[in-house]
Amino acid sequence: MQLFTKYNDSFSLDINKPKEKLISALQDYVDKSKKNFFIDKFFYGEKYNLTNDCFKITRKLTIFSPFRGAGQINIKLFSESEANKTKVVFKTAPFQQDYKYGLIFLLIFLIVWTSLSFVISKNTNTIIIVLFGWTVIPLILHFWLIWNKIKLRNYSYFFFQKLVD
Repeated sequence: MQLFTKYNDSFSLDINKPKEKLISALQDYVDKSKKNFFIDKFFYGEKYNLTNDCFKITRKLTIFSPFRGAGQINIKLFSESEANKTKVVFKTAPFQQDYKYGLIFLLIFLIVWTSLSFVISKNTNTIIIVLFGWTVIPLILHFWLIWNKIKLRNYSYFFFQKLVD
């Protein structure tokens, strides 16, 4: 959906380590997370996938951390002309694949809410409350996605700093 592409984020880092060393560190991280599958799945809500030069992190909200950044982080590694330098490109998307269902549910809720409001009453207060709902709920969604985008970017920096050290 083209509407949500403005919430995606792309940025890059230059690391003073060779690409092979970073790939092996990512592979060790994936192997370590497979050992602690129960803990990673239910407490951290993270899923890792490594293919060639691309590393994908899928983060979901959990019961113990409901306000963390949720979404998908794609990390690509590119070797630079110098031997010990690697360019790391991050692409974040602050929502999962089921965001379309949530948006459809929100739209249906607002339509039903508006219809029932106008069936019950058609005075000025009803119009004000309906307009308030149609503006506040999408604004909350907009600011939540921006906040989530910032949280994913911060987590990307933190994750890679932890990986490189």
